[in-house]
Amino acid sequence: MPKTPMEIRVEEHAKTQRNKMRSVKIKDTTHKNLWRELVYPLRRERAKVQTSIQYYAANPEADQYQRETNEAYLALLVKMEDKLNAWRTLYADKTPKQMAKEKGVDNYGAHWSDWVPANIRDHFLMAYQYIDATRKRGKARTPFERTPAPPKPKRPQRMSKTGGGRPSTPIEQLRDRMKALDDEALRTTDPHRKEEIRQTIINLRTEQDELRKVRARRRAAAYYLAMKEKHANIRRQVREKLNVLHSATLNQPHGESK
Repeated sequence: MPKTPMEIRVEEHAKTQRNKMRSVKIKDTTHKNLWRELVYPLRRERAKVQTSIQYYAANPEADQYQRETNEAYLALLVKMEDKLNAWRTLYADKTPKQMAKEKGVDNYGAHWSDWVPANIRDHFLMAYQYIDATRKRGKARTPFERTPAPPKPKRPQRMSKTGGGRPSTPIEQLRDRMKALDDEALRTTDPHRKEEIRQTIINLRTEQDELRKVRARRRAAAYYLAMKEKHANIRRQVREKLNVLHSATLNQPHGESK
């Protein structure tokens, strides 16, 4: 049975609305990812400095100046992370590059350290250069280091009609059902059916939110375990190095200096 002109217009309108919503969603996701990529190296740097501070807290005889410098550097990192997260919320419609152009940030704000004023960067660079020049062994930290982020694993595509890819997740299945119901609500003229569809979509959205909460808790638990294992490995390596140095000191003949 051929479609009536009214049905054709309704389908075209539904398609137009879906394209607009998709465009807005893609833009929002892109902006969120750009801000997340800007803050992620800052969080990695913060975790490294926090580990150093914990080491110096457990060794009171360590260099007092380096301890104070690390604490000041950590305070700066915390302040910068809070500021970037606040800007990400306040200016969600803008990318970091657009914000950097408006505020006159160096290098278009490509790295989180570009958002730190130049005089503050120079102060910490000179402080760590002094630590590097005066310490007896090892090398001091390089602040504001631009280390490349580890590559992110690509998520496999959803299974297509021709085969291949991966099966849809429960959240994606619910999203597909809501999309189909939304299309049906635009086509139907029965008010009772529209109300049924509306209630069904509300229930499906509630179920989808619960699945997202479960997924978020699962990811948070996995991240916590990974960080716990990472920090345990760092502490074990530090203890092993200290034990080696202690053994070498004990085996050194009395009165002989290295």
